Amino acid sequence: MMCVGFDSILGKVVISKMRQTHKHSNEPRGWKPGFLTRILAEEVGRPHLRRSNPIYAGGLEGITQALYDIYFLTFATVAPKLTLFAQPVGQTYNFGGVTAFAKTYNHTNLSQAGMLEAPNKHIIRSFSVYMQGLQGVAPQLNVIDALNFGATYIQVNINRKPYQDNIIGRLPAGGGIFSSGSNNFVATAGFGNSAVGNGWPFRDNVYALAYGGIPLEQAQNFNAIIDPTVAAGGAWTSVIAAGTTGAAGNGISAWVIFDGTLFRAIQ
Repeated sequence: MMCVGFDSILGKVVISKMRQTHKHSNEPRGWKPGFLTRILAEEVGRPHLRRSNPIYAGGLEGITQALYDIYFLTFATVAPKLTLFAQPVGQTYNFGGVTAFAKTYNHTNLSQAGMLEAPNKHIIRSFSVYMQGLQGVAPQLNVIDALNFGATYIQVNINRKPYQDNIIGRLPAGGGIFSSGSNNFVATAGFGNSAVGNGWPFRDNVYALAYGGIPLEQAQNFNAIIDPTVAAGGAWTSVIAAGTTGAAGNGISAWVIFDGTLFRAIQ
């Protein structure tokens, strides 16, 4: 049997003859599984020392994994314009009037600013935004803050090229809290409680992308820009802590999520 191959070093076609290793074997011609060796019964299941680096060069595995980053805003504060995915884990978040804190994997899963670590790639298949009250004690989201944030402009860019111009309310969370609560008023005073989310909490309730999604290659810069300043009348201000319309609120914690498939090194 003749086999035609290509020698990448010499740059020429190589023709070689493959032989059958066992004259009366049922194996296909040219087949010789080198990994099949005799193992002693007492060795089965025992750990063995790896002799080489376990990463398979040039190979990637794909898993369902989103990319995400945060937009946090405290109460009674003008909503700022913010570029997301620009701060990786470990850097300090000090926007929107919140007490500064070091970002962890609870806030983002980027290990470097604005791009994936090598050799990772990602296919973005949908966008979603999850929101609640400001993370911490009593993270209650006021409905007015939710409505203002939902009408806020968002743009998604890869290598400075826009792939989405929209408002946040059109990118539902696809899961999480929806809305419930009650208000009670006596004369001019009132109290209430409520929970507000971004869209019906159903898995498929996300902003899905056509044609298989958007490929995000290694070393490509990407971001999501949330810009309340372009609204009529300028940026809106979050409600005071005591709340309005009888419902309290302490600000916004929002996660912008790029759902899709992450490709990473095999090991």
